[in-house]
Amino acid sequence: MNKQSAEIQIPHLKLDLSQEKKFIDRFTLWQESVRPLFHTFPIGDTQSSRIVHSSEMFQLDNIVVAKTGFGEQFFVRDKKWCRQYDESDHILIQYYQQGYCETNNGSRSFLMNQDSIGILDLNETLFSKTSVSKVLSVVIPREVLENKLGDCSLIENSPLSVDGFKGKLLLTAMQTLWQQLLHGGLSSGLELKEDFMDLLGGLFGKSNRSEDKHILLKEANIVEGISFRVVSEYIKRNLADPKLNVEHLCKRFFCSRAKLYRLFHSVGGVSQYIQFLRLCECYKELSRVNENTSILSIAIKWGFSNHSHFTRSFKKVFGLSPSSIVELAKENLLLEPSQNPASPESAAHQIQKWFVEI
Repeated sequence: MNKQSAEIQIPHLKLDLSQEKKFIDRFTLWQESVRPLFHTFPIGDTQSSRIVHSSEMFQLDNIVVAKTGFGEQFFVRDKKWCRQYDESDHILIQYYQQGYCETNNGSRSFLMNQDSIGILDLNETLFSKTSVSKVLSVVIPREVLENKLGDCSLIENSPLSVDGFKGKLLLTAMQTLWQQLLHGGLSSGLELKEDFMDLLGGLFGKSNRSEDKHILLKEANIVEGISFRVVSEYIKRNLADPKLNVEHLCKRFFCSRAKLYRLFHSVGGVSQYIQFLRLCECYKELSRVNENTSILSIAIKWGFSNHSHFTRSFKKVFGLSPSSIVELAKENLLLEPSQNPASPESAAHQIQKWFVEI
Protein backbone atom coordinates (compact mmCIF):
# COMPACT_ATOMS: atom_id res chain seq x y z
CA MET A 1 0.00 0.00 0.00
CA ASN A 2 1.50 3.37 -1.00
CA LYS A 3 1.62 6.39 1.26
CA GLN A 4 -1.22 8.21 -0.51
CA SER A 5 -3.69 5.35 -0.16
CA ALA A 6 -2.63 4.65 3.44
CA GLU A 7 -3.28 8.21 4.61
CA ILE A 8 -6.57 8.75 6.44
CA GLN A 9 -8.86 10.66 4.09
CA ILE A 10 -11.05 13.62 5.00
CA PRO A 11 -14.74 12.62 5.42
CA HIS A 12 -16.17 13.46 2.01
CA LEU A 13 -19.64 13.16 0.50
CA LYS A 14 -21.17 13.78 -2.90
CA LEU A 15 -24.89 14.06 -3.53
CA ASP A 16 -25.24 13.47 -7.27
CA LEU A 17 -28.88 13.53 -8.39
CA SER A 18 -28.23 13.46 -12.12
CA GLN A 19 -29.55 9.89 -12.39
CA GLU A 20 -32.88 10.73 -10.78
CA LYS A 21 -35.22 11.21 -13.77
CA LYS A 22 -38.14 12.84 -11.95
CA PHE A 23 -37.73 16.33 -10.53
CA ILE A 24 -39.81 15.46 -7.46
CA ASP A 25 -37.42 12.60 -6.63
CA ARG A 26 -34.38 14.85 -7.03
CA PHE A 27 -35.89 17.64 -4.98
CA THR A 28 -37.06 15.33 -2.18
CA LEU A 29 -33.53 14.01 -1.69
CA TRP A 30 -32.19 17.57 -1.80
CA GLN A 31 -34.76 18.66 0.81
CA GLU A 32 -33.80 15.83 3.12
CA SER A 33 -30.09 16.65 2.91
CA VAL A 34 -30.51 20.29 4.06
CA ARG A 35 -33.48 19.73 6.40
CA PRO A 36 -31.59 20.49 9.66
CA LEU A 37 -30.72 23.93 8.27
CA PHE A 38 -33.73 24.97 6.18
CA HIS A 39 -37.09 24.05 4.81
CA THR A 40 -36.89 24.39 1.02
CA PHE A 41 -39.48 24.52 -1.72
CA PRO A 42 -39.08 25.25 -5.44
CA ILE A 43 -40.23 28.28 -7.38
CA GLY A 44 -42.30 27.79 -10.52
CA ASP A 45 -43.33 24.67 -12.42
CA THR A 46 -41.46 21.83 -10.73
CA GLN A 47 -42.43 19.25 -13.33
CA SER A 48 -40.71 21.09 -16.17
CA SER A 49 -37.55 21.96 -14.24
CA ARG A 50 -34.31 20.48 -15.54
CA ILE A 51 -32.09 21.73 -12.75
CA VAL A 52 -29.95 19.02 -11.16
CA HIS A 53 -29.39 19.71 -7.47
CA SER A 54 -25.99 18.65 -6.20
CA SER A 55 -23.80 18.80 -3.12
CA GLU A 56 -20.20 17.99 -2.41
CA MET A 57 -18.84 18.51 1.07
CA PHE A 58 -16.12 17.77 3.57
CA GLN A 59 -16.41 17.42 7.34
CA LEU A 60 -13.47 18.86 9.25
CA ASP A 61 -14.06 17.86 12.84
CA ASN A 62 -16.80 20.33 13.80
CA ILE A 63 -17.21 22.38 10.62
CA VAL A 64 -18.55 21.49 7.17
CA VAL A 65 -17.22 22.95 3.91
CA ALA A 66 -19.55 22.51 0.94
CA LYS A 67 -20.15 23.30 -2.70
CA THR A 68 -23.79 23.13 -3.75
CA GLY A 69 -25.75 23.70 -6.92
CA PHE A 70 -29.52 24.21 -7.03
CA GLY A 71 -32.42 25.72 -8.96
CA GLU A 72 -34.75 28.60 -8.10
CA GLN A 73 -36.22 28.04 -4.66
CA PHE A 74 -37.05 29.42 -1.23
CA PHE A 75 -35.00 28.61 1.86
CA VAL A 76 -37.02 29.12 5.05
CA ARG A 77 -36.14 28.83 8.73
CA ASP A 78 -39.04 30.14 10.81
CA LYS A 79 -39.36 30.07 14.61
CA LYS A 80 -40.92 26.62 14.54
CA TRP A 81 -38.05 25.30 12.43
CA CYS A 82 -35.52 26.90 14.79
CA ARG A 83 -37.12 25.14 17.76
CA GLN A 84 -37.37 21.81 15.94
CA TYR A 85 -33.74 21.89 14.85
CA ASP A 86 -32.23 23.85 17.72
CA GLU A 87 -29.15 21.59 17.63
CA SER A 88 -28.25 23.16 14.25
CA ASP A 89 -27.56 26.59 15.77
CA HIS A 90 -24.88 27.39 13.24
CA ILE A 91 -23.28 30.34 11.47
CA LEU A 92 -23.30 29.93 7.68
CA ILE A 93 -20.73 31.76 5.55
CA GLN A 94 -21.67 31.74 1.86
CA TYR A 95 -20.29 32.97 -1.44
CA TYR A 96 -22.48 32.73 -4.54
CA GLN A 97 -20.13 31.74 -7.36
CA GLN A 98 -23.11 31.87 -9.72
CA GLY A 99 -26.59 33.28 -9.24
CA TYR A 100 -27.88 35.35 -6.34
CA CYS A 101 -29.87 35.16 -3.11
CA GLU A 102 -32.24 37.76 -1.63
CA THR A 103 -32.14 37.16 2.13
CA ASN A 104 -34.01 38.26 5.23
CA ASN A 105 -32.19 36.98 8.31
CA GLY A 106 -33.60 38.24 11.59
CA SER A 107 -33.64 42.02 11.31
CA ARG A 108 -31.15 42.08 8.43
CA SER A 109 -31.96 42.13 4.71
CA PHE A 110 -29.25 41.85 2.06
CA LEU A 111 -28.28 40.42 -1.33
CA MET A 112 -25.66 37.71 -1.87
CA ASN A 113 -24.00 37.38 -5.28
CA GLN A 114 -20.54 37.38 -6.88
CA ASP A 115 -19.74 40.74 -5.29
CA SER A 116 -20.23 39.78 -1.66
CA ILE A 117 -19.95 37.15 1.06
CA GLY A 118 -23.02 36.57 3.21
CA ILE A 119 -22.92 35.50 6.86
CA LEU A 120 -26.17 33.93 8.08
CA ASP A 121 -27.22 33.40 11.70
CA LEU A 122 -29.34 30.24 11.93
CA ASN A 123 -30.47 31.18 15.42
CA GLU A 124 -32.54 33.87 13.72
CA THR A 125 -35.49 33.39 11.38
CA LEU A 126 -34.54 33.28 7.72
CA PHE A 127 -36.34 33.69 4.42
CA SER A 128 -34.29 33.53 1.23
CA LYS A 129 -35.19 33.52 -2.45
CA THR A 130 -32.57 32.26 -4.87
CA SER A 131 -31.95 32.05 -8.58
CA VAL A 132 -30.24 29.07 -10.21
CA SER A 133 -27.03 29.12 -8.21
CA LYS A 134 -23.70 27.55 -7.31
CA VAL A 135 -22.52 28.30 -3.78
CA LEU A 136 -19.40 27.78 -1.68
CA SER A 137 -20.30 27.50 2.01
CA VAL A 138 -18.69 27.01 5.40
CA VAL A 139 -20.98 25.84 8.23
CA ILE A 140 -19.64 26.56 11.74
CA PRO A 141 -21.40 25.79 15.04
CA ARG A 142 -22.03 28.94 17.09
CA GLU A 143 -20.09 27.61 20.08
CA VAL A 144 -17.00 26.90 17.96
CA LEU A 145 -17.08 30.40 16.47
CA GLU A 146 -17.63 32.08 19.83
CA ASN A 147 -14.67 30.20 21.31
CA LYS A 148 -12.46 31.58 18.55
CA LEU A 149 -13.85 35.11 18.19
CA GLY A 150 -15.25 35.83 21.65
CA ASP A 151 -18.71 36.34 20.15
CA CYS A 152 -20.52 36.07 16.81
CA SER A 153 -20.60 39.76 15.99
CA LEU A 154 -18.96 39.04 12.62
CA ILE A 155 -22.50 38.62 11.28
CA GLU A 156 -22.84 42.39 11.63
CA ASN A 157 -20.31 42.69 8.78
CA SER A 158 -22.61 40.83 6.38
CA PRO A 159 -22.59 41.19 3.49
CA LEU A 160 -18.83 41.61 3.04
CA SER A 161 -17.74 43.15 -0.26
CA VAL A 162 -15.16 40.97 -2.00
CA ASP A 163 -13.48 44.18 -3.21
CA GLY A 164 -12.61 45.17 0.37
CA PHE A 165 -9.59 43.80 2.20
CA LYS A 166 -11.48 41.57 4.65
CA GLY A 167 -13.86 40.24 2.03
CA LYS A 168 -11.10 39.54 -0.48
CA LEU A 169 -8.98 37.78 2.13
CA LEU A 170 -11.91 35.70 3.39
CA LEU A 171 -12.99 34.70 -0.13
CA THR A 172 -9.46 33.67 -1.07
CA ALA A 173 -9.22 31.64 2.15
CA MET A 174 -12.53 29.88 1.40
CA GLN A 175 -11.46 29.06 -2.14
CA THR A 176 -8.04 27.88 -0.97
CA LEU A 177 -9.58 25.73 1.74
CA TRP A 178 -11.84 24.03 -0.80
CA GLN A 179 -9.05 23.37 -3.30
CA GLN A 180 -6.80 21.93 -0.63
CA LEU A 181 -9.55 19.69 0.72
CA LEU A 182 -9.95 18.13 -2.72
CA HIS A 183 -6.37 16.89 -2.65
CA GLY A 184 -5.27 16.53 0.97
CA GLY A 185 -5.51 13.97 3.76
CA LEU A 186 -7.19 14.35 7.14
CA SER A 187 -4.16 15.75 8.96
CA SER A 188 -3.60 18.52 6.42
CA GLY A 189 -7.36 19.19 6.31
CA LEU A 190 -7.56 19.71 10.08
CA GLU A 191 -4.54 22.01 9.91
CA LEU A 192 -6.24 24.04 7.18
CA LYS A 193 -9.40 24.21 9.28
CA GLU A 194 -7.44 25.64 12.21
CA ASP A 195 -5.78 28.17 9.91
CA PHE A 196 -9.16 29.20 8.54
CA MET A 197 -10.57 29.65 12.04
CA ASP A 198 -7.46 31.64 13.01
CA LEU A 199 -8.10 33.87 10.01
CA LEU A 200 -11.67 34.52 11.19
CA GLY A 201 -10.32 35.26 14.65
CA GLY A 202 -7.74 37.66 13.27
CA LEU A 203 -10.19 39.48 11.02
CA PHE A 204 -13.28 39.61 13.26
CA GLY A 205 -12.25 38.67 16.81
CA LYS A 206 -12.91 41.12 19.64
CA SER A 207 -9.92 42.22 21.70
CA ASN A 208 -10.28 43.28 25.32
CA ARG A 209 -8.79 46.78 25.46
CA SER A 210 -7.52 46.19 28.99
CA GLU A 211 -5.39 43.23 27.93
CA ASP A 212 -1.62 43.48 27.66
CA LYS A 213 -0.17 44.81 24.43
CA HIS A 214 1.62 41.54 23.70
CA ILE A 215 -1.77 39.80 23.30
CA LEU A 216 -2.84 42.34 20.69
CA LEU A 217 0.50 41.90 18.96
CA LYS A 218 -0.03 38.13 18.92
CA GLU A 219 -3.42 38.63 17.24
CA ALA A 220 -1.81 40.89 14.62
CA ASN A 221 0.81 38.22 13.97
CA ILE A 222 -1.95 35.65 13.39
CA VAL A 223 -3.38 37.80 10.59
CA GLU A 224 0.12 38.27 9.15
CA GLY A 225 0.80 34.53 9.23
CA ILE A 226 -2.50 33.61 7.66
CA SER A 227 -1.95 36.23 4.98
CA PHE A 228 1.18 34.36 3.96
CA ARG A 229 -0.77 31.12 3.69
CA VAL A 230 -3.60 32.72 1.72
CA VAL A 231 -1.27 34.55 -0.68
CA SER A 232 0.93 31.49 -1.13
CA GLU A 233 -2.08 29.30 -1.94
CA TYR A 234 -3.24 31.88 -4.46
CA ILE A 235 0.20 31.70 -6.05
CA LYS A 236 -0.02 27.91 -6.23
CA ARG A 237 -3.38 28.04 -7.98
CA ASN A 238 -2.17 30.58 -10.54
CA LEU A 239 1.36 29.38 -11.26
CA ALA A 240 0.63 28.91 -14.96
CA ASP A 241 -0.40 32.54 -15.36
CA PRO A 242 2.49 34.41 -17.04
CA LYS A 243 1.25 37.63 -15.40
CA LEU A 244 1.83 36.24 -11.91
CA ASN A 245 4.44 38.52 -10.37
CA VAL A 246 4.98 40.95 -7.50
CA GLU A 247 2.94 43.74 -9.11
CA HIS A 248 0.02 41.40 -9.79
CA LEU A 249 -0.02 40.15 -6.19
CA CYS A 250 0.13 43.67 -4.75
CA LYS A 251 -2.95 44.65 -6.76
CA ARG A 252 -4.75 41.39 -6.00
CA PHE A 253 -4.32 41.66 -2.21
CA PHE A 254 -4.23 45.46 -1.85
CA CYS A 255 -0.81 45.43 -0.22
CA SER A 256 2.50 47.20 -0.76
CA ARG A 257 5.68 45.63 -2.10
CA ALA A 258 7.18 46.09 1.36
CA LYS A 259 4.35 44.11 2.99
CA LEU A 260 4.71 41.35 0.42
CA TYR A 261 8.46 41.27 1.00
CA ARG A 262 7.95 40.91 4.76
CA LEU A 263 5.49 38.04 4.25
CA PHE A 264 7.87 36.06 2.02
CA HIS A 265 11.21 37.08 3.51
CA SER A 266 11.62 33.69 5.23
CA VAL A 267 11.37 31.82 1.89
CA GLY A 268 13.71 34.06 -0.09
CA GLY A 269 11.20 36.55 -1.43
CA VAL A 270 8.14 36.34 -3.68
CA SER A 271 9.96 35.91 -7.00
CA GLN A 272 12.16 33.16 -5.59
CA TYR A 273 9.11 31.43 -4.12
CA ILE A 274 7.22 31.53 -7.43
CA GLN A 275 10.26 30.16 -9.30
CA PHE A 276 10.66 27.34 -6.78
CA LEU A 277 7.01 26.29 -7.13
CA ARG A 278 7.24 26.40 -10.93
CA LEU A 279 10.34 24.23 -10.81
CA CYS A 280 8.38 21.78 -8.67
CA GLU A 281 5.66 21.67 -11.32
CA CYS A 282 8.30 21.01 -13.95
CA TYR A 283 9.64 18.19 -11.81
CA LYS A 284 6.16 16.65 -11.56
CA GLU A 285 5.61 16.80 -15.33
CA LEU A 286 9.07 15.48 -16.12
CA SER A 287 8.50 12.55 -13.77
CA ARG A 288 5.57 11.41 -15.90
CA VAL A 289 6.85 12.59 -19.28
CA ASN A 290 6.05 10.57 -22.40
CA GLU A 291 7.92 10.29 -25.68
CA ASN A 292 5.88 13.09 -27.27
CA THR A 293 6.75 15.70 -24.64
CA SER A 294 10.02 17.64 -24.66
CA ILE A 295 11.86 19.06 -21.69
CA LEU A 296 11.95 22.45 -23.40
CA SER A 297 8.16 22.54 -23.91
CA ILE A 298 7.60 21.86 -20.20
CA ALA A 299 10.10 24.54 -19.22
CA ILE A 300 8.43 27.11 -21.51
CA LYS A 301 4.99 26.13 -20.19
CA TRP A 302 6.09 27.12 -16.67
CA GLY A 303 7.77 30.37 -17.68
CA PHE A 304 11.39 29.33 -18.32
CA SER A 305 12.24 30.59 -21.80
CA ASN A 306 16.02 30.24 -21.37
CA HIS A 307 16.95 26.55 -21.45
CA SER A 308 20.37 27.02 -19.83
CA HIS A 309 18.91 29.09 -16.99
CA PHE A 310 16.17 26.49 -16.49
CA THR A 311 18.66 23.60 -16.33
CA ARG A 312 20.92 25.40 -13.84
CA SER A 313 18.01 26.43 -11.61
CA PHE A 314 16.48 22.95 -11.73
CA LYS A 315 19.75 21.21 -10.83
CA LYS A 316 20.39 23.70 -8.01
CA VAL A 317 17.06 22.83 -6.39
CA PHE A 318 16.81 19.07 -7.05
CA GLY A 319 20.44 18.03 -7.44
CA LEU A 320 19.70 16.37 -10.80
CA SER A 321 19.31 17.67 -14.33
CA PRO A 322 15.89 17.60 -16.03
CA SER A 323 17.08 14.88 -18.41
CA SER A 324 18.14 12.72 -15.45
CA ILE A 325 14.65 13.00 -13.97
CA VAL A 326 13.14 11.87 -17.29
CA GLU A 327 15.37 8.81 -17.38
CA LEU A 328 14.55 7.87 -13.79
CA ALA A 329 10.83 8.43 -14.33
CA LYS A 330 10.66 5.79 -17.07
CA GLU A 331 10.90 3.12 -14.37
CA ASN A 332 8.59 4.75 -11.82
CA LEU A 333 5.07 5.42 -13.15
CA LEU A 334 2.34 6.15 -10.58
CA LEU A 335 -1.39 5.40 -10.83
CA GLU A 336 -4.09 7.65 -9.41
CA PRO A 337 -6.45 5.94 -6.91
CA SER A 338 -10.17 5.82 -7.72
CA GLN A 339 -13.18 6.25 -5.46
CA ASN A 340 -16.73 4.95 -5.73
CA PRO A 341 -19.51 7.47 -4.99
CA ALA A 342 -22.23 6.69 -2.48
CA SER A 343 -25.88 6.31 -3.55
CA PRO A 344 -27.94 9.55 -3.56
CA GLU A 345 -30.17 8.28 -0.72
CA SER A 346 -27.17 7.35 1.43
CA ALA A 347 -25.39 10.64 0.70
CA ALA A 348 -28.49 12.74 1.49
CA HIS A 349 -28.96 10.95 4.82
CA GLN A 350 -25.29 11.34 5.74
CA ILE A 351 -25.24 15.04 4.84
CA GLN A 352 -28.28 15.59 7.08
CA LYS A 353 -26.50 13.71 9.87
CA TRP A 354 -23.39 15.89 9.51
CA PHE A 355 -25.36 19.12 9.89
CA VAL A 356 -26.89 17.79 13.12
CA GLU A 357 -23.70 16.34 14.60
CA ILE A 358 -21.19 19.17 14.05
